[in-house]
Order: sequence, then C-alpha cells, then structure tokens
Amino acid sequence: MAWLSSSMSPHLRGAIETARDPKGFTDLRNARMPGQPDQRRTSKALNALARILAAKGGGIDDIVVGDVLELLLAATPTFTSPAQLVDRFDLKCKPIRDLLVS
Repeated sequence: MAWLSSSMSPHLRGAIETARDPKGFTDLRNARMPGQPDQRRTSKALNALARILAAKGGGIDDIVVGDVLELLLAATPTFTSPAQLVDRFDLKCKPIRDLLVS
C-alpha cells in the first residue's frame, strides 16, 4: 500500500477501472451532484479508490473504511518522534513528559 500511495502513474486508474469495476467507477462519476467537489477533487478520489483496488482486489462496493484509513496512513510521512507524540498532549509536568519520551 505504501508504494501504491506514492504512485504517480497516469495509467493506474484507467487499468484498474477497466479490469476491476468499470460500472462502479462510472456510477461514482455520475453520482457527483452540482455544487459538490470539482473535477480535480473527484479525479483524486477516484485515483485513491483505484490504488485501494490495486492493493486489495475486488470492486468499489468491497472497499471499507479500514481500506481508506490504510491508504491514508501509508501516504503519511512517518517522521514522528516519541517527543512529538507526547507533546501532542501538552503535558504540564516536565519530569513526567521527559519520562514518557524516554
């Protein structure tokens, strides 16, 4: 999933759409109502769904929330240090903060 999340292939979506679920992709494109996200955002969403299908198999109807979360986590840089994790909680007691970091 990590490799797919960073893939910039202009052909991935077309290949997955054709091979896996052409009707599902067409239905999603047609479900876009006026006033909803622009074409660029729709395209990004469809690309993300194609990446999920490439990794997991199946069709659009088989995608679950966990698949989307897995893609998001794979696309997120993993440079978070223990100190950064602990500092998210804004601890007031420095000795306790330092203990948790160590």
